[in-house]
Amino acid sequence: MTPRERTVGLVNLIASTSIALVGQFMVSPLLVFKLNAQGYSASQIGLFTASVWLGILLATPFTPRIVQIIGARQALIQSLLIPLLTLAGMLVTQQILIWSLLYFIAGLAMS
Repeated sequence: MTPRERTVGLVNLIASTSIALVGQFMVSPLLVFKLNAQGYSASQIGLFTASVWLGILLATPFTPRIVQIIGARQALIQSLLIPLLTLAGMLVTQQILIWSLLYFIAGLAMS
């Protein structure tokens, strides 16, 4: 890879990841409002919100190795697609435990 190709790849990676994170975290407050309207406690909502960060925290040390194994392009595609699928999964159920698991998986993918 030439230095220019590396730079373009890095810029694309940063831009697409940033867009995905902005989109995910713009949805987060809406999910919190929805959970609050359903009568969940502040503690339950706080644990739900923390689940995405836990996923990011746990997956981040392994991210470089995963990218080496599956390739940067595939890693980028999955880091964009998986969070979208988890949000779609949240439309299927109203259970906070399932939402938390899906949000955790989104965090793993976004790392």
